[in-house]
Amino acid sequence: MERADTRLLSGTEPIRSGAWRLSHDLTDALTQVQASVEEWAHYGSKHHKTKEVLDKKNIYTVKPKGIIVIGCLSEVKEDPDKRSTFELFRQSVHGVEIITFDELYERARFIVEHTTNGSTDDSEPGRPVPGL
Repeated sequence: MERADTRLLSGTEPIRSGAWRLSHDLTDALTQVQASVEEWAHYGSKHHKTKEVLDKKNIYTVKPKGIIVIGCLSEVKEDPDKRSTFELFRQSVHGVEIITFDELYERARFIVEHTTNGSTDDSEPGRPVPGL
């Protein structure tokens, strides 16, 4: 998890073809999460102490998913090239979800507004949560 004020993109102009440079914080976070997911998949979930605890609870790791919470979508929202650069990047990443703090807030707000005492209200069944 990074910070809400962490930049998604860098530079003052597109590098070429309307594409913007990704921020070092974003690419570093992705590299770190991918390494952590790989390490857990190969070593952490198979370590004898960890495996014993997980087996007792019937928890099995098949392919863990990483999540990065970083920056705010408002940084790229107003510029179509910036928005496209960010969306194309995060849609091309497999096994790691990249979500911004404002998107996470909206998801949480939606869940709270549509949940009463732990059960959903009478809204449409299967209605998607924004951003999911």
